[in-house]
Amino acid sequence: MLYCTPAPPRPAPATPNLQTGIVNATGRGAANNLVGDPVKKPKVMKVKKCSKQSDIAWVPPKGAPRWVIAYYNQTPAPVIATTDGIILYTLNRGNLVPPIKEISILVQPAKAGAPVVEAFMAVGADLKGIACPGPTRFGLSFAQPPAGMTVEELSASTIKGVKIQLNDTSVVRKYELAHIAGVGLALTQPDK
Repeated sequence: MLYCTPAPPRPAPATPNLQTGIVNATGRGAANNLVGDPVKKPKVMKVKKCSKQSDIAWVPPKGAPRWVIAYYNQTPAPVIATTDGIILYTLNRGNLVPPIKEISILVQPAKAGAPVVEAFMAVGADLKGIACPGPTRFGLSFAQPPAGMTVEELSASTIKGVKIQLNDTSVVRKYELAHIAGVGLALTQPDK
């Protein structure tokens, strides 16, 4: 399991700046609450029922758009071919159906100088399909590779980050939205 790490690198100039959905970097409901393995966070592990937890989870803004990107800066960088899925550790489902509109992966093709692109995953999880509190695994399932890429090129691409897009339906209170405490990559175990 690989979770996002502190101080992710800034995107290269050729990379689109996709961070505008992050309103606050630290504090209650902050994107920084996604950093690290939730299993190693005692406060997260103490949560026994699905409930609002803005002090230990990312909570999107009430207004749209509602998304966040978790960047990965491990060496060696994970590639699509060795990644089985995306893990979201949810502490509150909220009441929107579906709570998660879309998950996409930011990938960098192996070709030298290629820009980071967004690969959209097909996500069909409804409210009942998301574990709470706890991890939910979304298998890698792409509707199609990004424009200009073959399936083989996508498979060889390194993963730079994961973008989570929540439902943009209007809400009155933030507890009506999903609260997410971690974003991980489920990596394939190497053959022994």
